[in-house]
Amino acid sequence: MKEQKTTSHFSITLFTLIFGFVFITSSCQQANRETAATQHEELATSYIEAFNAQDRAALEEILADPQTDDGEEMTRESYLERVEGLWDVFPDIEFEPTHVLDAEGYVAVRGVYMGTGDGEYRGYDIDDQEFEVSQIILFDVQEGQIAGSYAERDNLDLWEQLGVLESPFENSNQDEETLQRLEREVFDAFELPGDAEAIDRLYSEDFLAINDDASYSDKQNAVEVVETGRFPVVEEVLNDETRIRRFGETAVITGRSKWVDPEGEGTGDVRHTMIWLKEDGR
Repeated sequence: MKEQKTTSHFSITLFTLIFGFVFITSSCQQANRETAATQHEELATSYIEAFNAQDRAALEEILADPQTDDGEEMTRESYLERVEGLWDVFPDIEFEPTHVLDAEGYVAVRGVYMGTGDGEYRGYDIDDQEFEVSQIILFDVQEGQIAGSYAERDNLDLWEQLGVLESPFENSNQDEETLQRLEREVFDAFELPGDAEAIDRLYSEDFLAINDDASYSDKQNAVEVVETGRFPVVEEVLNDETRIRRFGETAVITGRSKWVDPEGEGTGDVRHTMIWLKEDGR
């Protein structure tokens, strides 16, 4: 009986030692991960500070060679020349981080990217143009250095702020006025005596109309109908019910109009839908 007690006590002691060893090992691994994460975050922060200070020497110590920039592999020297090009064009360029997150060898930094143009950038005059956009940079950390970076930002917003691209929203009122005018021109073409040339100009080659008897008409049919005078005449377009909805380069116009049958068979109220697509600026 004493031997059994001794064996049982030894088993418990051995289990305690093994569990303690596993717990200590796990704690050490966790501590190592936390230390590495802190070091990676500090490295990313140091890169941003050196970039903002336009300190090339500090960047040389932080960056590995070769370097990857948005998937493009290059020498560290080539990468630094690219960075210096940004400093030349945007003398006050700066990235202000708001969030820093380490994830197994990568550090994600979210912040605000801002600056003021001085001269030309990629062939465009951006003198005195300011920009401020949100940006996320993913840093690839290897052996204590940054081996690459990947930036995600709204480049459309960036180029619009630099005055290089025109915002699609700035001319929304102008576009709606154009669409209303075009709609009016279509209806004008169906007033006596008819304007087949206007129909030919306004309708696209793949134009398709759905008639009230469920039949289809293409562009050629529409031109022929107007040329021969075999068409209902527009009496009135009720503009107060016109509605324009835009989806990128496509616009949908819905409205109501009154038509008079040329053969004297009365009038009819029509609800219409027009689909317009903007191509090559028109």
